[in-house]
Amino acid sequence: MVKYERPPRATANARTMRREQTDAERDQWLTNEGYVVVRYSNVDILKNPDGVLSDLSSQLEERRRVLDRSPSPGLGSQGSPRPPSPPEGRGKEV
Repeated sequence: MVKYERPPRATANARTMRREQTDAERDQWLTNEGYVVVRYSNVDILKNPDGVLSDLSSQLEERRRVLDRSPSPGLGSQGSPRPPSPPEGRGKEV
């Protein structure tokens, strides 16, 4: 999962704090599901896209090496098999 980030503001208001909390909760959920979250700032994406792509490529290569060492890439982060994704339209509403 790749996520862009806005540059930090000098002062955090309630809305910013809620967004950061929501981001942290989502990142934790994704991590628990076996995803790796990589964040890049808007400034980096716009002013240094080659650097972002190079870093992302390195991140993907490292993830590939980790999965190659894994006894079974189908296992979640807790070591238990993940159920297959449901066909479109048959998932649970969250």
